[in-house]
Amino acid sequence: VGVFDLETALRGRHFDIALISYPHVADYMMPMIRREFPEAKAIFDTVDVQFIRLRREAEVKDSRLIGREAEKIRLIETRLANSADQTWCVTADDREFLLAEARSANIKVVPNIHAGHGRGPVFEERSGLLFIGNFEHRPNVDAVNWLLDEILPLAGDEGRQIKLHLVGGGVPAAMAARRSENIILHGFAENVEPFYTECRLVVAPLRFGGGMKGKIGEAMSFGVPVVTTPIGAEGFGLIDGREALIADAAAAFAANIMRAYHSKEMWQTLSDNGLAYIDANLSPKMAEM
Repeated sequence: VGVFDLETALRGRHFDIALISYPHVADYMMPMIRREFPEAKAIFDTVDVQFIRLRREAEVKDSRLIGREAEKIRLIETRLANSADQTWCVTADDREFLLAEARSANIKVVPNIHAGHGRGPVFEERSGLLFIGNFEHRPNVDAVNWLLDEILPLAGDEGRQIKLHLVGGGVPAAMAARRSENIILHGFAENVEPFYTECRLVVAPLRFGGGMKGKIGEAMSFGVPVVTTPIGAEGFGLIDGREALIADAAAAFAANIMRAYHSKEMWQTLSDNGLAYIDANLSPKMAEM
């Protein structure tokens, strides 16, 4: 198998815009774009501001190693934002974080977009909790471990009897070993819609992260109520008790799960308001305006 030479593949072609993502990839690509395509406008799409996510992880885990990783990424992201013709962030929060470091950068907010899918089955026809995420992404592993170790035990026997569906690839061995009758690991799923139409709640107990969490917007676009943390809700402007239930302590998170899981009225309120939020703020029609 031959080695793919990106520079050779691109040479001789014409581009008006170069859209590059992720710090290490963009850091490699930016000099080549400037050299080979000097007329092209270079856009750095942050996806999320990684140094913020890593700083938060370092604080949660009390890790100097991750703190040093955050500092390295901060320098790269700052350099890229200052050198790009335009930089994209998915939230106003991320824009402010990055602008504080890259003060000469031209930073725009380009949020996630979610097509509305409608609600599907009603409250009584659903059961179980759902967590969706790539488990090669450390915030997702931490979230599920916190859910299993500290949150669900506080929900008592009733909470532990609710089935938890974990959907996503890259499941670490330690998590796979926790599989049980009520902890169901589905692995990577090409189509996640069946999970959103069968489960009653999406849980996203994220303790660190950055950007706009796709799992939150996606759940609301299917009309599935979300129980999350302030980190999970970051960038959306959600109001606790209206579009989602939001708490950052294990006991409060457990109480929110039980509240939304057993109250049809609360479930319906969150479902209705979540769908309305997506339609008004993150729908394709809003992106076109």
